[in-house]
Amino acid sequence: MVKISNLIFSVAKELASSGSRLRFKESGPKAETVRYRRGKGVTLGIMPDFAGVIKNGLRPTSLLQANLLLGGMKKGDIITAINGKTVNNIQDYMFRMAS
Repeated sequence: MVKISNLIFSVAKELASSGSRLRFKESGPKAETVRYRRGKGVTLGIMPDFAGVIKNGLRPTSLLQANLLLGGMKKGDIITAINGKTVNNIQDYMFRMAS
């Protein structure tokens, strides 16, 4: 700890007493920024209620504005089926969306 403290003190003292400022310099090649996208499947643009307090259906906890305008979903709606197949819980919903 003493060696590390002395090193830090020496570096800080040198930087503080130097007449010039440090310059930022990029190191190595620039890494490409990649956005992570969760899967490539279909989405309804909702955040499902993971608590599962609704029986025989799935309640979205939040909707995108586009859903409210284009899809006709409203706050408080319950998803009971997708493509004619029942949705009783989050597991059913995920399975229906994957297929």
